[in-house]
Amino acid sequence: METASQNDNAAEIRVNGLRVKGVSSSHGVSRFLGIPYARVVQRFHPAQSVDLASLGSEFDAIRFAPRCPQSWNHGPQRRKHLYQGIPLSSSDPVSEVNCLNLNVYTPEQAASNNQKLPVLVWIHGGGWVFGDGGSEYDGSFLVQEASRIGKPFVFVTLNYRLGYYGFLTSRELKMEAEANNQEYYPNLGLYDQRLALQWVQNNISYFGGDPQEVTIAGQSAGAWSALSHLVTDVPLCKRGFIMSATVISFATEDENQEMFDKLVKRAGISHGATYQEKLATLRSLSDDQMTEWLDGAVLIRPSWDPKWFSRFDGPSRLDQVKCFPDWVNGLVIGSTRDETANIKPFWQPFSAETIVNAVKSVVLDQDICDELLQTYSMSSATQEQVLQGLLDLTTESFFGLFPQALGEMRAPISVYRFEQQDTFDESIYKGQSYHCLDLPFLCRLPAVAGPRVNASMKATSQILTESVAMLVSGELPWEPFHVLQKVMVINGHDSGLKQWPDNERWRRFFTTPDRSRVLVDTGRLLMTYDLNGLTQERK
Repeated sequence: METASQNDNAAEIRVNGLRVKGVSSSHGVSRFLGIPYARVVQRFHPAQSVDLASLGSEFDAIRFAPRCPQSWNHGPQRRKHLYQGIPLSSSDPVSEVNCLNLNVYTPEQAASNNQKLPVLVWIHGGGWVFGDGGSEYDGSFLVQEASRIGKPFVFVTLNYRLGYYGFLTSRELKMEAEANNQEYYPNLGLYDQRLALQWVQNNISYFGGDPQEVTIAGQSAGAWSALSHLVTDVPLCKRGFIMSATVISFATEDENQEMFDKLVKRAGISHGATYQEKLATLRSLSDDQMTEWLDGAVLIRPSWDPKWFSRFDGPSRLDQVKCFPDWVNGLVIGSTRDETANIKPFWQPFSAETIVNAVKSVVLDQDICDELLQTYSMSSATQEQVLQGLLDLTTESFFGLFPQALGEMRAPISVYRFEQQDTFDESIYKGQSYHCLDLPFLCRLPAVAGPRVNASMKATSQILTESVAMLVSGELPWEPFHVLQKVMVINGHDSGLKQWPDNERWRRFFTTPDRSRVLVDTGRLLMTYDLNGLTQERK
């Protein structure tokens, strides 16, 4: 967990009688880490907000606080070459009760000079089962450069409950809420995020931020989460920077109940037990049990919540939103060129026939299945062609649809495509522009934006920085997509506005809601496909 280094100086803000102690780096950025915005009082219950002024007379904010409980995530280890010099948070402690905290990065003099700078709030991804707002999202470099180019802002990262802790819902949980005359909240993780955004509204001015000028940003599940805040009737932000949003349909009541029942069975509880007995046992499970028994991201999706998504007529996907609320006045949305290239090593050993059969097993409509295989060049093709078709299909259906669908709206929405490749020799994804590659470029981490990095790679990070800083300050960084029908390709010295390549394939499957649902569900099912059953059918 990060502490002050020898090059850091003390930083301090005052909130009435409270002194919040942070650290200021030699780069002119003050950071205040591990500030609690809410507290978990009971498992599966809404968190209670924490008033900043309630933290006593002095609060030590010089290190990251615990992460929310989660199982091991191998992704950061596979990308550790991108985080040289940055400690990975995966070894940091976890705490169910005390994980709802946030981190604030602000220009050094912003608070003392009573400035009102715009604010960027970051929601991490990880499939709603992994991740945190810790060291991998160190905002010091980004805030420093934004200040240098004359567009300073305050950067906030946060934790929220994951997995069963944040997204378990069932009849039993609803029954408990009704019996206690309490309102029932599915998707507790989203409500945690809302509490963090409300904390920003109430407190960010102490750190030099303007609560009236908040931009929300996120990647993958965090991008979907950010969008979910932008389609509500609760105006806690004005703009959104949406990176690689996951395209999903909401989990159904039957799917949610099946997940709950499996957890109950694994805990050794009789199916006929009362709801009180079931919930009491689940609340007694250890963090290890709660995380190890999670059978994978395939099980975790946000559930339909009519209170949250009151602007929708029913459980529509977020990419089907007709319009945004009037208080949303700018959106940048995009994805990477090869989003799902990081699943390639796992599918590489299998024959073309095996891969095609896997697609057929998740697309039950024979006609649409044949059309998918033809569209993505997987019919009568070599193993290499079929594998590439699988990657194209999953990239477009699981991640690539949001930019294309929302970009068509006649609204202030700019679209980008991240095409910078991983050029590191030690990378198993070398030559690809894959999911999560853009994150260290966004945060300007030393491995991709430091003094020893080549000029083209630095240019990629610079374009991201300038794009984010412009949006946060209230400007779209380039023309809305509906005006020019062009996207900003972000790729070092080759960056620029260009026609969208290969954007006709997905349109074939968006002629009706049923066809689009097939494409979206196919992507999700293939991304979470159980490859263990294919081990006997290798090429």
